[in-house]
Amino acid sequence: MIIAIPYGYFAVRAGLWQGIIVNALNVLLLADLFFAYRVLKRGFIQRAAYTLLPCLMLVISANALITDAVPAAAPTLLALVVVAGIVLGSQGNLAMAALAFVMWLATFLIDRMGVIPPSPIPPIASTAIFVALTAASFFFIAVVGYDASRRLQTALSDANYQLVESNVKLERSQPP
Repeated sequence: MIIAIPYGYFAVRAGLWQGIIVNALNVLLLADLFFAYRVLKRGFIQRAAYTLLPCLMLVISANALITDAVPAAAPTLLALVVVAGIVLGSQGNLAMAALAFVMWLATFLIDRMGVIPPSPIPPIASTAIFVALTAASFFFIAVVGYDASRRLQTALSDANYQLVESNVKLERSQPP
């Protein structure tokens, strides 16, 4: 939703090829969301994450280039790496972290080389988008971290309770 607002403005003010890129990204993301949803409904959470996370990374990187918000790409991609760690485990997390770094590096280099013309979005709007994306990323990371911490504490508490119960049963089964 944050990026959808400048899209309309961008499509009107930008050149034809930039509008085509924006619309192609929208179609790609919608198709990927639909595919990931279908895979998720079948119970394949990791497969859905492996299809959705790279597409989201691509869209975030492209949005960063289009809106001149390349510095916002790093924390936003970091949020996806945190999600990857929770959903995919350590190997998937490492793969997504490597992919996020490659996407960020490509975005950074494309921006520095001046391949993409400057955004037609006014600087104040571009700054607002940058601040909103960064704040959303930090908030998202905090929420995911809090949820993971809460689940870990619950799991440890349950394991501790089971250990105490097992010890009680073991003591009862021992002859006096």
